[in-house]
Amino acid sequence: MDDIKLLRYTIRGLNFRYNALKKINTLLDDSSDAEDYLDKSLGILVELMGASAGIALLKEKNEVKVRGFRT
Repeated sequence: MDDIKLLRYTIRGLNFRYNALKKINTLLDDSSDAEDYLDKSLGILVELMGASAGIALLKEKNEVKVRGFRT
């Protein structure tokens, strides 16, 4: 993976985190009760876990390519 592609993946990851923080702030402002807050919180948590798994896979793929290049 060249540097430009890696930079694009990093920027996408940062944008996702920024959007997740915006959702959390909106959630805190818009929640009408504790049950609503918990439902929305779990939804955001599932999104973040999915994104983290995707980032881990991309990182692992990149490390394998880098290790292969060095040997």
